[in-house]
Amino acid sequence: MKIGIDIRPLQARHYGGISEYINNLLPELFKAGAKHQFALFTSSFREPFFNYSELLKHKNVEVKSYKIPNKILFFSSRFFHLPKVDRLLGGIDVLFCPHFFPISVSKKCKKITTFHDISFDIFPEFFNLKQRLWHKLVSPKRQAKNSDIIISVSHSTKQDLIKYYKLSADKIRIVYSGVNKKLLDQKIQTSISLPKKYILTLSLMGPRKNTLGLIRAFDVLKKNKEFTELYLLVAGGFDKFYKSKIKREIKKSPHQNKIVLLGPVKEEQKSVLYKNAQLFVYPSLYEGFGFPPLEAMYCGVPTVVSHNTSLPEVTGGATLLVDPYRPRLIAEAMEEILQDARLYNDLLIRGRKQAEEFDWRKTAQETLNILEIF
Repeated sequence: MKIGIDIRPLQARHYGGISEYINNLLPELFKAGAKHQFALFTSSFREPFFNYSELLKHKNVEVKSYKIPNKILFFSSRFFHLPKVDRLLGGIDVLFCPHFFPISVSKKCKKITTFHDISFDIFPEFFNLKQRLWHKLVSPKRQAKNSDIIISVSHSTKQDLIKYYKLSADKIRIVYSGVNKKLLDQKIQTSISLPKKYILTLSLMGPRKNTLGLIRAFDVLKKNKEFTELYLLVAGGFDKFYKSKIKREIKKSPHQNKIVLLGPVKEEQKSVLYKNAQLFVYPSLYEGFGFPPLEAMYCGVPTVVSHNTSLPEVTGGATLLVDPYRPRLIAEAMEEILQDARLYNDLLIRGRKQAEEFDWRKTAQETLNILEIF
């Protein structure tokens, strides 16, 4: 069987959840599907940001790279259903799309697409005009309709697809993502100067990550003099339209000298940040899955997450759940964990156990089982 995979999302400038998904899934998928051939499709007018050499170490993998600008590909696929990517790949049985980029295939070729979330349809206010226009061009709903099977990364996302896209539940298969345990288990030194005591949040910052709400909650927490030396570390890349809002919020804070914007961090630095944190807080307004809380839990860090969307499902009762719209309640949850040693240790143990359930080899095998249906 020859399986095509659209790896164009790896060309994104910022490393986020979708890049995490593809980078961790594909090597395990190639091993699980050793008897199959994989043809990876990518296209970019400019030099790609991603180095494909690691993927090519697998003997059953080839990369087909083209110089067609993706904006042209999106437009052509969306309105003219050309080019037929299965033909560009030399003939394939099924095309796997780890994201909903527009892409066209011949009638004889089946298409399977992973949906991580549909926040752009549920909360358009989280996106600027350029991003909304991009999603209108891409039309994720159309990509879902044109897929033979959809892989959803959570029950929460599956329900969103059924509700907003009117899809049949039978068309959607749930396959949970994994945790990069090998990376998190590494003992790596970092050049980042870390305070002795800190609360950590880490994500690709944008409006739905609710960093502003966390800063306000931190201000409430700091009213307790027991936490005088406690810092808040904000790590991860930024939506450029959101970064200025975060900076303004920090300047308004009476504890601005205890709030540190780390910006993007290398993947190998994440484990150090997690393992030295007193607490991890992720008050997101919407998540289709949510890698950072599971990573923090795996590293033995008690965690606070929002009580909405996929987060209660994925964290499995091993965190404190909060209303992300109420900073005072976020602050109370943080205070409760930091002051209650029994609760702290209970969350640490249960969090690690829950995170260990999410394994990329399992994700790869379940994904392969779906690909092999055809």
